[in-house]
Amino acid sequence: MLHATSQTGKGLPVFHGTARSALFALFALPGILFLLVTLSVLADMRADPQQVRGFAAPMVHGEHVIATGTDNAGEVGEGGEAGGGTPVGAPMRHEDIVVHAAFSPDGKYVVTASHDGTACVWKADSGEPVREPMRHDGGVEHAAFSADGTRVVTAGDATARIWRADSGEPVGDPMRHDEHVWYAAFNPDGTHVVTASHNGSAQVWEADSGKAVGAPMLTGPVFHAQFSPDGTHVVTAGMTLNARLWKVGEEEPVGEPMRHDGNIWRAEFNPDGTHVVTASSDGTARLWKADSGEPVGKPMRHDEQVWYAAFSPDGTHVVTASSDGTARLWKADSGEPVGKPMRHDGDVWRAAFSPDGRHVITASSDGTARLWKADSGEPAGEPIRHDKSVSYAAFSPDGTRVVTASRDGTARVWKVESK
Repeated sequence: MLHATSQTGKGLPVFHGTARSALFALFALPGILFLLVTLSVLADMRADPQQVRGFAAPMVHGEHVIATGTDNAGEVGEGGEAGGGTPVGAPMRHEDIVVHAAFSPDGKYVVTASHDGTACVWKADSGEPVREPMRHDGGVEHAAFSADGTRVVTAGDATARIWRADSGEPVGDPMRHDEHVWYAAFNPDGTHVVTASHNGSAQVWEADSGKAVGAPMLTGPVFHAQFSPDGTHVVTAGMTLNARLWKVGEEEPVGEPMRHDGNIWRAEFNPDGTHVVTASSDGTARLWKADSGEPVGKPMRHDEQVWYAAFSPDGTHVVTASSDGTARLWKADSGEPVGKPMRHDGDVWRAAFSPDGRHVITASSDGTARLWKADSGEPAGEPIRHDKSVSYAAFSPDGTRVVTASRDGTARVWKVESK
């Protein structure tokens, strides 16, 4: 039996049982042995996601971060309770852990992704389901609306799929990989989708038909892939110790590899597409020039691996989330820290800025999401509580509400008021 705890060392999470010696070997042997052992461990986790603790697709992180918590994934709790936010409507319930939740662009709906094999669309003001679930043959790692809110893309099993948001009817053919798909996202105009797969590739697809566009972007197992703001490029992150930039439709990467000393869970563009931030199991997040892969500033260091990193809406700051129990704020031009660490009592899976950039929301294995002031790292309210690990948290488009996803089998919408 393979288990990963939420308390980690300087690199990958700590495993118990037969996988312990394999992961120790990751730090003792270089090169090809590192890759082979990591592939074996992640293959075991993918085969039985109920055995995994401390991982979520990076995309989660998931998504994507591959980790979602420390408690029994088979047990579903009662949902959250009021703390730093007032609950809005009923809990949105699944039959297994909920790894992702996101608002529609108009804020009226929420889409959730669960390891029960479904994604669901819900009314954000009531928590009522809008239609029947959108079903995969295995756990769903990620779900997101298109920019116009008319479609949903989901990733799980060995496919990504597009659905009509109003009816849940599929659009086009499933976008198939040979192995698990961790992440899928629309481009800004909704005409294309990019997928990230454990089979060693990312791929761009036509959103209407599900047909592949150009050759696969071959990098080794890919956890996360994102379009640039203008839709012309894709950045990929995965197990090959580097993030890469690609021009859509072309087979060869652009610029130099953006290198870390561990797996890269996530890579994101800044708002104008000129820079990329990466989050790695080596305990750092790093800033890079997107066109060249040249590093910018110094590494943003945590005491343990960094699950998540994202830019502020104006691109001047970065927020990171780490297994060391903190989220941190940093200057995007230098990598210098800003304010106090934002502390939880467990791993911090995700941290995100509010739309106006004034606040940060964090999601943690300690069973809470928390609101913070982005200029100081000071808490801006009491914790928002679930019965188990909170795997994801995000603001509504107007910044007045937060949606959380939890291993207790629920997602919840909360009205937030900062202090």
